[in-house]
Amino acid sequence: MRHFRDRREIAEAIGEMFSMEGAKIVDQEGVAFALFFETDPFDLPRAPVLVAKIDIDRLAAEIERRLS
Repeated sequence: MRHFRDRREIAEAIGEMFSMEGAKIVDQEGVAFALFFETDPFDLPRAPVLVAKIDIDRLAAEIERRLS
């Protein structure tokens, strides 16, 4: 089991996990978000549709709070 020293390390691990699942990780004014898009290869050239935007920093804070 991986141990984390602080919220920043939790957020980095969440970002890595979401990235491995295909999310695009972006920083908007100092807050990290994971963006999940739906892409249909049979519906080109339509642009990918945003289906989820997750505040990684808020999620990390909630996990840290629940574990402490």
